Amino acid sequence: MTTVTTAGDRAGIGIPGSTETIRATPNHSAVARRVREASTYPVPAIATGPAIGHDGYAIEELGDRVFWLSDGAYQSMFVVTDEDVIAVDAPPTLGHDIVRAIAKVSRKPVTGVVYSHQHSDHVGAMSIFPHDVPYDAQRATAQRLVAPADPHRPLATHVFDDTLTIEAGDRVHGNEGVAMLAALDRPETLGWACRGPGAATNGPA
Repeated sequence: MTTVTTAGDRAGIGIPGSTETIRATPNHSAVARRVREASTYPVPAIATGPAIGHDGYAIEELGDRVFWLSDGAYQSMFVVTDEDVIAVDAPPTLGHDIVRAIAKVSRKPVTGVVYSHQHSDHVGAMSIFPHDVPYDAQRATAQRLVAPADPHRPLATHVFDDTLTIEAGDRVHGNEGVAMLAALDRPETLGWACRGPGAATNGPA
């Protein structure tokens, strides 16, 4: 709606007897409130995320000793062997809850860490893991970790191009381009996947 004013109106004194129509300025706050309070389409159950407990996270065993961890928005995962633990990603919103969650499942040490990609919202707390263990990353990811010089995202110590195989305890972990979804029974529970060198996407494959 357009507001029409006269010189007198602009001066704040008005013009008695003016034939111009002065329209009220729209109440944008009221409009915004109606939009906020309007009914919306129900969120599909699959999009509501996991139930978050008192610990502040949800944890689930996806397969044989493969664990998924989420705060409802971001996620991490780890694999437990008979000797140790291999961890993947560490979102800042989970932070030390990852360490606590691992400790509830296993007393074995974390002996390897894997970057899915370099984005800080997914890996900005990688420094919670021991600094003297291998940090694996695909080459493009490893290169992109250099410029930020973020102490919470330690540089990769082991770089690969196409295939990563981690021999840990009683298990051998293979990974094509860090596409972590292939061997999991419920890939939809992971919110990220990497397809090819350093290419990350949010959402199920």
